Amino acid sequence: MKKLFLLLSLALVVASCQTYDGPPKTNGPQPEPHSGIFVCGTDTLFFNGDGETIRWSFTEEPDSLLPKGTGHYWFLTSGKIYRYDVADKLLINDGVNSLEIALYPGRITEDSITLVGRPGKEKIFVKVKAQ
Repeated sequence: MKKLFLLLSLALVVASCQTYDGPPKTNGPQPEPHSGIFVCGTDTLFFNGDGETIRWSFTEEPDSLLPKGTGHYWFLTSGKIYRYDVADKLLINDGVNSLEIALYPGRITEDSITLVGRPGKEKIFVKVKAQ
């Protein structure tokens, strides 16, 4: 009887120690795709609102990596396409080149996108409100 109890206890411990490999837990429904113009200094992201296409204008390094200025985007979590409010990367593809930009997870909203930059140099893109 003791052996059976020990085996059951061990099985419960092992079962409870399994790792979760899915996306982060979220609160509420999936947010609507980004739409509109987001700016950070002289850098701009133009989201078309369809959840797929984007235009951009960067004044620094990403501009030389993605010279076309238009393409598709995806938000990634643990390397998989997922909702932006828990994403850790933004993947932009211009049809030839791709660029993954690190994000601050949990700091992406309908109105702002925070990119990880050099230490202390994060870029916060804020949505331009219609007049």
